[in-house]
Order: sequence, then structure tokens, then C-alpha cells
Amino acid sequence: METIQEKMFLFKILFLIGVFGMLALFPFTASAISGTDKPPQARNLAGGVTYAPSYKGTAVFTGAETVTVAFNASEPDANYNIGLGPQANETIWVTSKTTTGFTLKSSNASSMAKCDWIKYR
Repeated sequence: METIQEKMFLFKILFLIGVFGMLALFPFTASAISGTDKPPQARNLAGGVTYAPSYKGTAVFTGAETVTVAFNASEPDANYNIGLGPQANETIWVTSKTTTGFTLKSSNASSMAKCDWIKYR
């Protein structure tokens, strides 16, 4: 008859074999987020996410309901996406996109908000 210590030892050995076996079957790599200006390209099932020049910034409302953001370089079309991070207790959304930029609108008609944005495809 096995003692409880022998059973625990056997369990630990089997557990470690299982963990290392899973690592062998499903290897992974970890990468860090860097503080560089351009992030690494993310991959997904549909392909890659691409970042263009002037792909991020901060739009500043100056007492108005809208603000226009202009890119440093034109896009080939207006089929890009914009992610927003408002820094105020207001609703901010994209009202129009062109190849040279986009326009943001705030729920506050005299907004002084800042809104971080990122452009991606």
C-alpha cells in the first residue's frame, strides 16, 4: 500500500510531465511592448494590421464642437479605422474621414477636451 507522501510525489511528477508536455505541444513566445514610436505589427486571421505615417496623435478641441485632424501623409483611401480615447467626460465620435484626415465631434458644443486617436487598417 502506498503512503500519502508517495502518492503526492507521484502526483507532482505526473503534473510536471503534463506541464512540460503541453509546452512541447504548444510552444509560445512572449514579446514586450516597447516605448518606440511605432508598435510592432499585430497579426490576425485576416492578415496584418498596418500602421501608416502619423498613425496616432491627440486631437484638442478649442471651445468648439468639432476638431479636424490632418495626416502628415495621405492615405490611399478612407477605409481606415480610428480608435479614440477621450480624456473628458464627453462623447466624442468620428463624423467624416478622407484620405488626408478626419473630423471629430463632441457632445459638448464648447468642448475643451483632448482625445487620443490611433489610425489602423
